[in-house]
Amino acid sequence: MGCPLRCAYCFNPFTWDGSVEPKKYSIDELYEEVKLDNLYFLATGGGLSFRWW
Repeated sequence: MGCPLRCAYCFNPFTWDGSVEPKKYSIDELYEEVKLDNLYFLATGGGLSFRWW
């Protein structure tokens, strides 16, 4: 949280100031969420960033 980059294409601007609590997922819940974006990742070479604590 608190990313300083401010990328124009950022899908998570709430991470810029750290004021929003991130949602916590189980591994299975996380997989169900991110697999929906698989075609986008393949087409753009994009990916995911995780915070592990």
